[in-house]
Amino acid sequence: MYRRNNAMKIIQSFCFFVLFIALTNSHTMQAQFVSTLAGSGAVGFIEGLGVAARFSRPFSVAVHGAGNIYVGDAWNHCIRKITPVGVVVTSAGSDKAGFADGEGAAAKFDGPLGVAVDTYGNVYVVDNGNNRIRKVTPSGVVTTVAGSDKSGFVDGIGVMAQFDSPVGVGIDRIGSLYVADWGNNCIRKITPVGVVTTFAGSGKEGFADGAAATAQFYHPNSVAIDDGGNVYVSDVGNNRIRKITSTGIVTTVAGTGVAGFTPAGVALDGMGNLYVSDFDNDRIRKITSSGIVTTIAGTGVRGYADGEGASAQFFAPTGIVVDGAGNIYVADQGNRRIRKITLNASVPAPSLFPNPAESSCILEYTLRSTGQVRIDIVNLLGQIVSVINDGVQTVGTHTTSLNIGAIAAGVYHVRIISNDVVQNVQLRIFH
Repeated sequence: MYRRNNAMKIIQSFCFFVLFIALTNSHTMQAQFVSTLAGSGAVGFIEGLGVAARFSRPFSVAVHGAGNIYVGDAWNHCIRKITPVGVVVTSAGSDKAGFADGEGAAAKFDGPLGVAVDTYGNVYVVDNGNNRIRKVTPSGVVTTVAGSDKSGFVDGIGVMAQFDSPVGVGIDRIGSLYVADWGNNCIRKITPVGVVTTFAGSGKEGFADGAAATAQFYHPNSVAIDDGGNVYVSDVGNNRIRKITSTGIVTTVAGTGVAGFTPAGVALDGMGNLYVSDFDNDRIRKITSSGIVTTIAGTGVRGYADGEGASAQFFAPTGIVVDGAGNIYVADQGNRRIRKITLNASVPAPSLFPNPAESSCILEYTLRSTGQVRIDIVNLLGQIVSVINDGVQTVGTHTTSLNIGAIAAGVYHVRIISNDVVQNVQLRIFH
């Protein structure tokens, strides 16, 4: 009997131990998660860390391999930079509209919209109000790449060429620029030596696939280029995403032309998937390489909310870009913020310190959606020995002090429960 009872206890303890290990190693569900990288939401021209900074109609975003994010801050008439640690600074321009080449704040823009960055950290800017394409070096020196002070439709070299209210810009692997020339309803190309040609579009407003010279666009807004030299265009007036092959054939990737899909920005990831900021629907959409369109973030209701993709809210998003790790950055212009979407992101594991602990410890945990939080301390038999109601907590990382002086020494797990999501971390108590 003694041996059988002991065996039963061992089996029972083993079962509880397995359950404990399973609980302490459990993970929350992976999904798209939206957070705010920078911007307070208030209109202004303020540098600072993350949400302390202010923008005024941030229209576009570009990412450099070093981790810097560049923003075309249209109504502040400048180019902003967000460093890898989240500090917002001004790379070039001031908050006064104008035209001037020069360095830093001495340079002037008039409503800079699209931005693109090359491997050397040079930022190319569509200076919409000045009908020019500008270049900002890493040290902040601004020069004019192409375009003059007059709107028009002229191919040529550098400042001899003319554009009409250009909006978006992209760069290929050899340094050629592609410009969404909104007013001329076409895509222009600028070679590394400054020669401007018409890459696709007849110049007439309309819709037609086919050879580049006869194809028609209706206010193209943004461009993205893949490694094969194919150019993807958000053809906003036609409510379509178009593709121009490197050999000059234009096709339609997605969209029927019926209003309801308003593609403002377009970006590519390393797998050939397209991501589209759907301006009027306040959503971020994904188009797979096989042409399947899904929504990855946004409810369709205009507003501002971080959290899981399906519950996050945007306000007229425009520019979009994907970094090398697959993170998506969105110029949420209506909210005057730069948002970040992490795909298939796991919540960071909760932690306790000190651990082992004697009389008290600090619990740190992260939430991806706002909700009521309850913290249970559970022993190896699955019994709750302490319950802490941490109240309603918002998206982000939180810390809570746990008083464990009255709990017997031993091994426990701490269970954090919010919105039916459970996170666990092991706790060892000694006295």
